[in-house]
Amino acid sequence: MVFDLDPHESQSFETVVEVAWLVKEALDSFGLTSYPKTSGRSGLHIYVPLKPQYSYDTARQCAIVLARFIEKIDCRVTLERSIERRGQALYLDCWQIGKGKTLASIYSPRPLPGAPVSTPLAWSEVKSNVDPQAFNLTSVVDRVKQKGDLFASLLTEENDLTALLELL
Repeated sequence: MVFDLDPHESQSFETVVEVAWLVKEALDSFGLTSYPKTSGRSGLHIYVPLKPQYSYDTARQCAIVLARFIEKIDCRVTLERSIERRGQALYLDCWQIGKGKTLASIYSPRPLPGAPVSTPLAWSEVKSNVDPQAFNLTSVVDRVKQKGDLFASLLTEENDLTALLELL
């Protein structure tokens, strides 16, 4: 399961961080472990590894339930897919769960000035003073050498959606 936090150009990274923590708190309340990473642009992605028994549709429906909750409690957030109708809200994309969907993978360089790289973070690093542009082609290799791959356990962890499925 994945959440893509895509801010409007008028929003600060602080807004992205605050919404990310709301998503984390919602996931935590269902006992779900999550992993944040920079998008390589202006947002964040939050990954939730699942038991292999869940289909894309089940994971997406659970993500939608959580995202709708966040949208209801925070007026800065929208699930509106149409760019024209989002206004100045942060787009909480929970629709990119399924075969053929695209999202920047970890350690993907982005075609932007400074060559930013989509980089895994520890939750303790998800703060408003984090500069997503600081993670780039010249810095990310040293970061991995120093911190290791913060997404490594994502490959072996298997969250159970039973508690969340009770809401569907």
